[in-house]
Amino acid sequence: MASGTTEGSSAGSRNEGDGRHRRRQRNRQAALDALVALLDEGNLRPTAAEVAARAGLSARSMFRYFDDVADLHHAAIRHLTARVAPALADLTIDPSTPLLQRVEALARALDRLYAVVRTGALAARLRAPDSQEVAEQIALAREIIRGSLLATFGPELQSRPARARRPLLAALEIWCTFETQHLLRAQGAVEGVDPVKVTAMGMAALLARPA
Repeated sequence: MASGTTEGSSAGSRNEGDGRHRRRQRNRQAALDALVALLDEGNLRPTAAEVAARAGLSARSMFRYFDDVADLHHAAIRHLTARVAPALADLTIDPSTPLLQRVEALARALDRLYAVVRTGALAARLRAPDSQEVAEQIALAREIIRGSLLATFGPELQSRPARARRPLLAALEIWCTFETQHLLRAQGAVEGVDPVKVTAMGMAALLARPA
């Protein structure tokens, strides 16, 4: 009987622990979802009280799951970054296809990518000056873009003299940065200009220029 009681108590403790773990995960995710929703709505600096209210938690209880506001924002930015993976797969275009096709395909891929990452990218740039982790994520994203350009336009870059390759790559990168793409979309919304066409034109002009 004593043994059965002990086993029953152990099972009860495990169930209670599992329940606490599930509740913790559920509440943590609710806070992340709330912050992401607020960011998506354009509130790039939501307060802890705003996040907690959207999540259905108290601000005090929310910080059982995060060290502080910065930790919450870092977790949300990592969550938003996870959205990017499918769009990144489209960034490298077959270098054997005609140049103009590659330029247009990459411009469209960038448009899809930045539509997905806009919220996270804006939030990350606000946090980067005070967060090494976020600054490193931004640097990694730029490295991925650079790798895509090297692969996509390898033939054109290799055909240039060594002294001309780095400036050309740097100029191409400027067209592909989030900052440039964000500006083009803001201008496009006002002036009716297609940012995909502008990006393609800019990169094509650079690649067509003689060394």
